[in-house]
Amino acid sequence: MDRRRSFVRGTVQRRLISGLRAVAGFHFERWRLDTLSGSSLLGEQVQAGLAPLVGVNTWQGELRLGMVFDTRDDEVTPRRGVLIEALFGMADSSVVGDVNFTRFTGSAAVFHAIGERLVLGGRVLGQTLSGSPPVGSYFAVEASERAFEGLGGASSHRGLYTDRFLGQDKLLANIDARYRLTGLSQLATVDLVGFIDFGRVFQASDDFSLKALHVGGGVGPIITIGRNGVIGWTFAWGPDKLIVQTHTRWMF
Repeated sequence: MDRRRSFVRGTVQRRLISGLRAVAGFHFERWRLDTLSGSSLLGEQVQAGLAPLVGVNTWQGELRLGMVFDTRDDEVTPRRGVLIEALFGMADSSVVGDVNFTRFTGSAAVFHAIGERLVLGGRVLGQTLSGSPPVGSYFAVEASERAFEGLGGASSHRGLYTDRFLGQDKLLANIDARYRLTGLSQLATVDLVGFIDFGRVFQASDDFSLKALHVGGGVGPIITIGRNGVIGWTFAWGPDKLIVQTHTRWMF
């Protein structure tokens, strides 16, 4: 599948009480999906008339609203605290764009430091699309800080290629153990991360079960430079055998 997209996105957040804030924003993009040479399931759907928006430029406008509860001690490399998000999005072609759907995303992440060097972290996330979303709208997974794409890749499942699985509904879980190998004051630190990632996608006709759950795990070094700079690599073994990912931020 050949995918091209351009977008503009904005978010406003207002603190209500300590740790709790309201989120509002918009996402407006133009995307285009095309089939590649050779046979494919998408090509067969195009031939059968089941994928009408493939091969044409499609405009998508989405309004987002939500609530966030955040007690992390640091947004870039948290060692303690929780992050809970409940986000609602709506695209309406009668207002703007070419597509219609509603999106609900719920997630929770927790971090706990054991001593000075070890940090344990975990995340669960679920997202559902309803209405009549075309396949090009399946890619985005919403978040209050920055959305990421489908199931697979550096932000969702490190044991899968980017956008390896697409579906209207998504279920994702991650478990991390970060161990600090060395540090140079506040200039730079080197951590070793070990992880296990779980996830699957659903279509409207699928049963909500853990069948077809994709599991992968691995390790990798992550370098944090100052407060905001992150660069690292993970080496994971999963359904697609060995996957090497480059990271420019912590996964969650």
